Amino acid sequence: MVITLLQIVMPKKLKYSKKIEEESSAFISLITSYCSKINKEYVKNMTTLIEEIAIGENLDPEMLKNKYLNKKNVKDNIPENDIILDKIEFEGKYYFVEPGEDGTVYNENSTVVGKMVNKSVVFSS
Repeated sequence: MVITLLQIVMPKKLKYSKKIEEESSAFISLITSYCSKINKEYVKNMTTLIEEIAIGENLDPEMLKNKYLNKKNVKDNIPENDIILDKIEFEGKYYFVEPGEDGTVYNENSTVVGKMVNKSVVFSS
């Protein structure tokens, strides 16, 4: 992106525009290289930590690695048809609400206890 911006701002006819282009390209390559090294170091440290936890807790290290290191994003593992509920507190108790204006309200036991109406909880009788 930087190089493209420089090419727009500084035509190639200018004396130092090519030099700026080359140096910014080298800088971007250096930053990319550092990010790659940081990522490798992070994975190595996390692998060591998971192995230590597995030994201490008598768990399978491979299972833990697969579970915690091979994820791209937690949301990627949620099926599309699953609904993520909002958690609210009302009169000292926690309830879970489906998103939307007329969301169903559930208690901690997943029992339907009411509905959301005009952004307020209306409990069933």
